[in-house]
Amino acid sequence: MYLRTLAESFKVFSFSRILLHPKYMLNRFLLNLSFALNLKKSLGKPAYVVIELTNHCNLKCVMCPQPRQTREAGYMSFELFKSIIDQVKNYAEVIDLDLFGEILLHPRFDEFIKYGKTQGLKMMVSTNITRLNEKYSKRLIDSGLDFITLSLDGAKKETFESVRVGGNYEKCVENVETFLRLNKRKIFSTIQIINMKQTQRELIDFVEKFKNHDADIVRIIPYTSHDPKKKDLNCDYNYTPSENHCAFLWRTMVITWNGKVVPCCQDWDNNIVLGDMTKNNLNEIWNGEEFTKMRRDHIDNNRIDYEICQGCDAFNPSKLTMLGSSVLDDYNANKILPVIQKNYILSNLKKKN
Repeated sequence: MYLRTLAESFKVFSFSRILLHPKYMLNRFLLNLSFALNLKKSLGKPAYVVIELTNHCNLKCVMCPQPRQTREAGYMSFELFKSIIDQVKNYAEVIDLDLFGEILLHPRFDEFIKYGKTQGLKMMVSTNITRLNEKYSKRLIDSGLDFITLSLDGAKKETFESVRVGGNYEKCVENVETFLRLNKRKIFSTIQIINMKQTQRELIDFVEKFKNHDADIVRIIPYTSHDPKKKDLNCDYNYTPSENHCAFLWRTMVITWNGKVVPCCQDWDNNIVLGDMTKNNLNEIWNGEEFTKMRRDHIDNNRIDYEICQGCDAFNPSKLTMLGSSVLDDYNANKILPVIQKNYILSNLKKKN
């Protein structure tokens, strides 16, 4: 497994100005050093920025809490997006336009991507594929997008449509094939399935079915959620929760469509607001009172005070691992991580069987 993982990782690895540029390397190291030294205030600026263009979605997926959101649904304005990009462009390694909505429902999604690209940023999106016809595929490709995740949770029609409620399997597979035919590997693409109880028996078939499609990676990701109503979706060999404090608080900023800053992608209803990008700038929020308080509570092992952190099964690296990861930029990390996850999960599945 290890040699195969190494070979596949090398295949997807790419050199870029972000990887070896002294400015980005220093910021990366300062972020990881802040984590390792248990500093409440980060010495660096967020390298991974998640921006939610919309929290509207046209599906009701069983693993997703989006349908139960009580927060207002809306679309990010271009003015707010531009303001955020202008503040992060000198140190962000990845802009991930993904959170709790379907990006292709935003009428101006390609304009947002294009603006990020004019500022020299790596842009990523994830889509449920339902709208990814030829027209939308061309808009994505023409935008200059760097990375796309095509979420297709099932090797069979029955499984897919029972998981991604409201989706049509044949149409989504057709959309994947249309996009990949037009894309011609311009955008780095992954075809993804989540490892959960409904899909576990199809993981090997899924990889076999789509490995010859013109995508860069067929990805299997572990199911993770703090939501107690969704815990029964977990498979018994997902990552063991770590005792380390959460690295997200030291490396990542997550911004919802209306400018609210939340701790991570598990806060689907904005229960913990760490700042507001419509009222304060990024520097004021990143090391502001709310962010530093939450970091301090994690350092002091008071994570239990936060509902979204209770029983969180997301993987948390050790301090040594974080420091060592300073040699790798976040864009390459997002290309290599799917390789590691897929081989890890398949290896455990084969042992189990």
